[in-house]
Amino acid sequence: MTECAAPSSRAPAGRIVSLDVIKILSAFMVVFYHYRFFDLGHFENGRYLLSVPQFLLCLCSASVPLFFMVNGALLLNRDLSVKQIYAKAGRLALVAVVWDWLVDYYSWFLYALLVLYLLYPILHRAYRAKNRIWALLIMGAVFLMPFVYNLGIVLLMRFAPGFSLRLFGRTLSLRTLPLRTGVFRLYSILYYMLGGYLLNRRLPPLVSVLLIALGQAVTVADVIITSNYTGQIADAVNYCFPTVGALLLALGFFTLLRCFDRITDVRLKRLLASLGSSVLTTYLLHVSIRSILQATVLPVGREYSALLIAGIALAVCLLCWLIDRLLKRIPLVREFVSL
Repeated sequence: MTECAAPSSRAPAGRIVSLDVIKILSAFMVVFYHYRFFDLGHFENGRYLLSVPQFLLCLCSASVPLFFMVNGALLLNRDLSVKQIYAKAGRLALVAVVWDWLVDYYSWFLYALLVLYLLYPILHRAYRAKNRIWALLIMGAVFLMPFVYNLGIVLLMRFAPGFSLRLFGRTLSLRTLPLRTGVFRLYSILYYMLGGYLLNRRLPPLVSVLLIALGQAVTVADVIITSNYTGQIADAVNYCFPTVGALLLALGFFTLLRCFDRITDVRLKRLLASLGSSVLTTYLLHVSIRSILQATVLPVGREYSALLIAGIALAVCLLCWLIDRLLKRIPLVREFVSL
């Protein structure tokens, strides 16, 4: 890894076009994943056979990690006061709670991001410290936790299948302890801090491409092994957020797409900034749009080509961008749809 410059105490002035590009890709990946009405593979003679759409879906395991990395890149390189960051957290909490109440959607990401905002004073201090031991310990711990947890579950399944534990009025058993939980999504801290460290650093493009290829290989193998082990088709995205494969993919995409900072065309930069600033609106609306599509042109129970779904996902992202532009004409709303 080569340093372009020492980490600055403040983020560069203005928008960083490459981070907008990363957010645009991440938003598309999230929509594509949630619109996965295509062949995810099947079992033949007791063995799972991967499909091409499932192979493509494995790439999307970098989607949410990239969001966390962008947030870390932007916030950890700024000196925000406790009042500023908690005001930001308060707005995000309001959006999450209200939208949860109005619409049934995937709100966990907003709550995970909220936790990162609340932990900002601690993470920022560790990030800024001259001695990086605490930052490394935090990142190492949250990286290892999912693997330690999942190893424990596998060992219980092998040696104590009847395991149960009564805790806080609830019974915990192998049926209620999910595999691949990510331990309350604490892996988000790792991606958040990595984004901060990578903002002022570059990797050679070839290295980034190799990271993506290796990450994809590991994620595909993970999906095949998990599917064969559990007897059910593994979720190629949600299961894989806290894995080595997703980490390599996220690192590869993040460092490769930083080359977009070389763009000099002002109109293109403005367009990318506008698209990148609409990701929260896309996240909030795309599930409701999916419900409308399923009730009209995408009947439930049918499978469609991955290419068609990719086109629909792109169209949904563009529609959400147009809606976002309209919403941001309302001053009060503008504060709540910017992420």
